[in-house]
Amino acid sequence: MKGIRRVLGTEQHGDAPLLTADIRRIVASSPDSGLGYRDIALVLICFAGALCRSEAAQLRVSDLSFDDQFGVVIHLRRSKTDQEGAGRKVGIPSSIHPETCPVRALRIWLSMTKITEGRLSPR
Repeated sequence: MKGIRRVLGTEQHGDAPLLTADIRRIVASSPDSGLGYRDIALVLICFAGALCRSEAAQLRVSDLSFDDQFGVVIHLRRSKTDQEGAGRKVGIPSSIHPETCPVRALRIWLSMTKITEGRLSPR
């Protein structure tokens, strides 16, 4: 059976993707607390940068480079598709909608928590 599947292929059945309306609902339902702001920042950054969980989990403050005109550039050290660790840079632009702006959310969360070094999301 494995040989047949390898030759003919099989259709992948994934979950439905998150849409902008879904992201707005997640942001609106997040609590007004430190954890809520952290969740908002991570959801918006991951959505805007098409980051997966493992990439978001390894982010460090030193991987962020803020630019007032552009937004933020994130240096990803390693990902599932980059096993040798060459890394890549992902640009996340600011949004004109403040409630869903990933750069604004990240800045608010970092200033609230006073995180200046180390992991963005402590374990």
